[in-house]
Order: sequence, then structure tokens, then C-alpha cells
Amino acid sequence: MDAIDKKIISILQQDARTPLKKIAAEVFLTSPAVSARIERLEAEGILTGFHASVNPIKLGYHIIAIFWED
Repeated sequence: MDAIDKKIISILQQDARTPLKKIAAEVFLTSPAVSARIERLEAEGILTGFHASVNPIKLGYHIIAIFWED
């Protein structure tokens, strides 16, 4: 993994739906090259999935509880 891979990961962490074209422009590569890097990062188990953040209140959950145990 090099600095470009780390930048791609950073971009995807901020917004997993960022278009390949935009990522490519930010890391100075072509879209196919970015796509290949993302596929490699997935194959190596570095990227393990893409997730959606949801607003629990909009889903009807009006009480949010956080539990932790020492």
C-alpha cells in the first residue's frame, strides 16, 4: 500500500459514493487505474465494505442508548 492507496481510502472514508472520476482527479490517475486499486484493496482485505450512515430519528428511533462495559 502506497500514499495513493491511502489517499483513495481517505476519500472513500469521507464519502464511499465518491465517483471514480473525482477520486482519479484528486490522486492524478485515470478512473480505470483507481478502479483497479480499489479492487486490489478489496481483494487484500484492506477495504472490507462500503457502509451507509443513517439518521436513527428519521427511521423512527427516538431513543438512542449507548452502553459500554469496563
